This record gives sequence, C-alpha cells and structure tokens, in this order.
Amino acid sequence: IHERLVGSEMCIRDSTYPVGYNISLGRRKGYVMIKGAKSFQQKYEKIMGESSADKLWNDVKNGINEFTKKIELGQADGYFWNMYFNLLRENRILFEGVNKAIVTGDMNYMLKGIYQENRFNCIYQNRSNSGGAQTINFIEVVIAYSCNDYSLLEKIMPFKEGPATCGYSAPFYNMLYAVTYHDNEVGNKAQAELSAFMGKKRTQFDLKLAKFFYDLYQKDVDGINCGLQELCESMGKCNWINEHIYGMDKNIRSLGNTVAIFIHGLYHIVMKFLKDTPLSEKIKTPEHKSFIKEYEEFNKEHDFPEPQILVDFDQLAKFINLSIRTEFIPEVSFYKSGRNYVNDGKKFEKILFDNLQKSEVLLVEMEEEKYVFKRIK
Repeated sequence: IHERLVGSEMCIRDSTYPVGYNISLGRRKGYVMIKGAKSFQQKYEKIMGESSADKLWNDVKNGINEFTKKIELGQADGYFWNMYFNLLRENRILFEGVNKAIVTGDMNYMLKGIYQENRFNCIYQNRSNSGGAQTINFIEVVIAYSCNDYSLLEKIMPFKEGPATCGYSAPFYNMLYAVTYHDNEVGNKAQAELSAFMGKKRTQFDLKLAKFFYDLYQKDVDGINCGLQELCESMGKCNWINEHIYGMDKNIRSLGNTVAIFIHGLYHIVMKFLKDTPLSEKIKTPEHKSFIKEYEEFNKEHDFPEPQILVDFDQLAKFINLSIRTEFIPEVSFYKSGRNYVNDGKKFEKILFDNLQKSEVLLVEMEEEKYVFKRIK
C-alpha cells in the first residue's frame, strides 16, 4: 500500500489494483461538500478527466523512464525541462487540490495544491533563458501569498534586489515589495507610481488593481473591501494575469475562472499586512461564486497555516520533491542588459542543479555549454 496523495485521502496501490488506481477512503469526519462543489466537479471531470491525478502520475512516470533511457544512450542533454513541464501541464496539481477541497470540504487540499503548483511554476519559469524583467515573478508572489508560502517570497522577490525599475507591472510589484518588507521609502515611491499609472488609459481591471494597492498602503479599509469585491467580479476579464496562470487553452481558462486564486492572494496580502491590528477584523471577503469563503474560514481558523505538498513524487524520482524545497530553490538575480535588468536564468539553473547534485539525486556535467545528465535518482 502506498500513500501518494499526502493528506486524508489516499491512493492505494497494491497487487489487487492497477498502477495508479484511486480508491476514495471517504470524506473526513466533520467535513461536508461545499456550496457549488457539484458543478465544479462536473466541469473539472469534463475538462480534466475523471482520473486526472492518475494521468499526472503516469505522465511523469513515463517522462522519468524516457529520461533514464536517454541517459543510458548519452542523449539526455536538454531533456530535463521537457520532463519537468509534465508536472505543470494544465495546472493539474492545482486543480486536483481545489477539486478535492470543494468535494470533501477539507480546504487543506486546496492549500497544498496551490502551493505545490506555484513552486513548480517558479522553478520552471526562472530557469535558463527564461528572460523577463525584475517583475517576472509578480503573479507568483501573489499566488504564494494565497497559500501562505511566505518563505518563497525571499527567493522570487529578494529584499536585496530592491524595487523594480521598469516594466508594466512595476508599480504593483513595488508596492507588493514595500508591504512585504515594510519598506516605507519604497512604499512612498510605489504610491507615486500607482498614481501616475491610474492617470493613464488602462483597462478597468488594471486601474482597480492599482487603486487596491494604493488603498492597501493607506490602510483604507473601505477602499480595500471595495477593491477586493470589484477585482473579484472582473477577474475573468483580465487576460494578462489569467493567461500567465492558466495559459491559452480556453477550457483550462474557464475552469480557472471558477476559482479566484489571484484574488485569494490579494486577500491574504491584506490580512498579512494588517495582522495584529484592529483593522484586520474589518476586512470582508468578496461575495462572489469564484471566491471560496470556506477556504478563508479554514485559513483564519488555523492562523494561515504553512502549506505542504499535495502529491508525493518520491517513488518516481527523489529530485522532483527536492527541487521545490525552500533550501534548494535559488534566489532570483538579475543582470544589466542595456538600460534594463533581466532575470538571470542561467545562474538560477546552475545553482539549482548544484544543490540537487550535492544531495546526490542528480549527476550532471556541463559539456559544450550544455547540461548532460549522467544519473537521476
């Protein structure tokens, strides 16, 4: 018997059942299916398939087997990230967690799903040749807040790198930096940037997002509450954020729009910033079908708990879980390209491989400016 999905529901695998076969052990005592769960589950199964978790497991297993064959043939250069991408396709870990949460009523599944998916995304996004300005991880920072993954913030929005100097989302990023690190100097600068941003022709969502961050810094409770509600109502129309999280597939986008992960992140930013002040009691959760109130009730009840992984990949390969552990994730860094600073993906990748190699789960060498894998574990 192997417990693969970490939590209260197990995937049992033994000689009686085919590999990857799921047996639900029932809902946890005290939990009930939340409102709207049936419609989400039906949409989830239609788009993702009833055995989404099994498909994820088998796809990764096949990727590892293919990777091993390429190592044996001396052809493993460049294949690592193809295999890694199988973890991220269609946001399967994220949606698996959300689906289990709303069906069982146990919101810890949702917490874990957001956390594990976002960490894999951060690794994949910041690797070699990823490019991007200093604001590259703005959306991932908001999602990290949505699952209380505060230790990730120091890796993908390092304090020492300071505020962003350019980029469309720089005013948002800089205010997020300011409230995260309680940096009033950066906060005052970001406030001026947000004012200038709101003075230009922008989409309604982006203007509301700018106003939200402005009000947050002012600790304007009425403005914050109004902003959260309006942003939740218009989240489905924000293409640049939704495309970044869910990609271009219309079906995946439509499923993503049923759960406002980004707005949950904004709500957590507010609660973290106003923690231990009377103002936090005045913050309201948005009234919208995409905002899962039960998730926030769970977070409050457990004092916004630290997340853990949803899917345990250790039986397939040790390096997968290790690659997203805080101590293995490199800090992002930047180098100057012309007048702007660009994400240094090559440095990030090298440190990641060095960290994994020290733990003896990978053996990789650089040959003719390519990483060639000699062993995986």
